[in-house]
Amino acid sequence: SRTTFISLTKMGPEYYRSVGSCMQGIDIRVGDEKTGTPVKSGEVGEVIIRGPNLSPGYWRNQEMTDQVFRDSPQGIEFRTGDCGIIDESGNLFITGRMNDLVNVGGYKVNPVEVENVIAQTAGIEDVVVVGMFGWKGISSESLICLYVADEVIDPVTIISNCSLKLEHYKVPKEVIRVNSIPRTNTGKVKRFEAAQSIKNLGTTL
Repeated sequence: SRTTFISLTKMGPEYYRSVGSCMQGIDIRVGDEKTGTPVKSGEVGEVIIRGPNLSPGYWRNQEMTDQVFRDSPQGIEFRTGDCGIIDESGNLFITGRMNDLVNVGGYKVNPVEVENVIAQTAGIEDVVVVGMFGWKGISSESLICLYVADEVIDPVTIISNCSLKLEHYKVPKEVIRVNSIPRTNTGKVKRFEAAQSIKNLGTTL
């Protein structure tokens, strides 16, 4: 919101993807998803906002208000549900949504980060990565990749590229070629539909 941030586009290309810096009188932090405690600079957490620009809650919807608005000694806080990183200069970068994070063996993984790496593989036209519980007998969540390409790409190529650029727990357990990735009219991935299609595929793989 422009009542919260100041645009930093004049600072150079490295800030084009930044939301900006906090306006005077507004408090923004990136906190732990459970406690709201600030995480270290450069670590991913939930974006939490506090300031006089905030609404006290959702209109006539106490249930939603209780979910995301919290009282604090400094005033009302809004837990946005966005994942973000604040750099050492105080610039905020949105990295995704908290409900998109995948818990892989206790590690929180942003699927967008994995998708960005896989998208660099030659021949891939579209990709989505989702977390699946109980995939092929694995008790925790596993990362599964769906990709679109004119021809089948050796899964070893995709997995090897991920292994070179990502931590081991961010590497997909399975890579599956599909005809299309479910998206909204605005191009946003429908992750729930993608996960459902993977469940259907799981019975035949």
